[in-house]
Amino acid sequence: MNYIHLTIEERACISKFKEMKLSLREMAKILNRNVSTISRELKRNSYKTKINYSVTRYVPTDAERKYKEKNRITLVP
Repeated sequence: MNYIHLTIEERACISKFKEMKLSLREMAKILNRNVSTISRELKRNSYKTKINYSVTRYVPTDAERKYKEKNRITLVP
């Protein structure tokens, strides 16, 4: 399977778009990505805040770190 991973810049854009309350479709269109890519990224890397459990946060640097850690583990024999 060939695909291009999200960059830290794209993750930063997703974070900003989320703050702006853009829809997943709007985000995907702007980034020229599939809607499911944006949806999976937010699902994998968002978390509920401890102060108000109904608010979800997405931190692009945390998402990038998790991606790099996972990628390092799967690539190293």
